[in-house]
Amino acid sequence: MQAYPVAKANQASTIKALTRLMASYGTPEVIESDQGTHFTGATVQKWAEDNNIEWRFHLPYNPTGAGLIERYNGILKAALKADSHSLQGWTKRLYETLRDLNERPRDGRPSALRMLQTTWASPLRIQITSKDT
Repeated sequence: MQAYPVAKANQASTIKALTRLMASYGTPEVIESDQGTHFTGATVQKWAEDNNIEWRFHLPYNPTGAGLIERYNGILKAALKADSHSLQGWTKRLYETLRDLNERPRDGRPSALRMLQTTWASPLRIQITSKDT
């Protein structure tokens, strides 16, 4: 599980967060998301096109289309609330909470971290130029 604190869910923060994920995991072939304007906007879609990423949108008002992600969002939110009984100041606890969730045992199932790595696993494309060309 990965998350990044942002002041507002907009296209700029979406691109920034995805760029950070790509720095760690490489460029994905496909991204799936809901149809929020911070995903459907022309700037984000152009960025995806420029990075050769296919973007697939879930059906609106169909939470089962993104069941795993929604489940992890709920787990993360509950863990952050349990720590202080509110979400105030959550950005200070976010990374520690993510680490705890990613490292927790899961009854023989893959950890959240392993599932994210599997989701993002794709060959890393690197452009190399030589002096001879």
